[in-house]
Amino acid sequence: MLKLVYVIRRLPNLSLEECHSYWQETHAALVRQQAATLGLIRYMQVYRIDDPLNDALQASRGAMEPYDGVAELCWKDQEALLTSFASPEATRVGDHLLEDEQRFVDSPRSALWLGEDNVVIEGASGRIVAERESPIVKLVYFFRRLPHLSLEECQSYWRGTHAGLVRRHAAALGMLRYVQVHRLDDPLNEAFRASRRALEPFDGVAELWWKDRQDLDMAFATPEGQRAGEELLEDERRFIDFSRSSLWLAKEHVVFE
Repeated sequence: MLKLVYVIRRLPNLSLEECHSYWQETHAALVRQQAATLGLIRYMQVYRIDDPLNDALQASRGAMEPYDGVAELCWKDQEALLTSFASPEATRVGDHLLEDEQRFVDSPRSALWLGEDNVVIEGASGRIVAERESPIVKLVYFFRRLPHLSLEECQSYWRGTHAGLVRRHAAALGMLRYVQVHRLDDPLNEAFRASRRALEPFDGVAELWWKDRQDLDMAFATPEGQRAGEELLEDERRFIDFSRSSLWLAKEHVVFE
């Protein structure tokens, strides 16, 4: 499955609530109506939640301020994406959606790119979604690599060494699920970026789920959880440029699938 990841910042004149409301109600309806034309098989919105832990996570890494949300649009594969956008109707729909984005998204302060999932910890049977009405909470971590690493070197280390550490410490941290989203080195990324004058893409996204906010707090309150967190943070320093990365807690809304 091919995924377009679009991490957004809202326009300066909108509150976080106003941005999320328009995005969930008006924009989501437009995407849902045109899903068949665009060949989409899934569309999810991920909303940043206001939580004091966001500040602590940012401070621990010297990271950038959190973004306001993430749109995830999925196609079966690249061929399906290219085929859908080749039609005049899809071009018209894409232009219409882009026009609507401009009502709530600050494109030059946002970023988008194509990626694919690497599921490290699957979790219990059944779908895990951090819906707004659910106690489940999700941490998203958008990162860029250290300057001396190539994209391939960064993603190889992340997929191998760091994923192994997370898997080893998952029980101590009370983690339900862990997924890595690896940016693809694809020329379409530049086309998407140019259409919105967006920022350079991130190199990857770590997605982590917990049963609830209390479980997340308890995980890092135990000696085992603290040691695990310190070891993972130390390992992140080997491939992540914290000053150009961002992480925060979020809730999810599956618009259609």
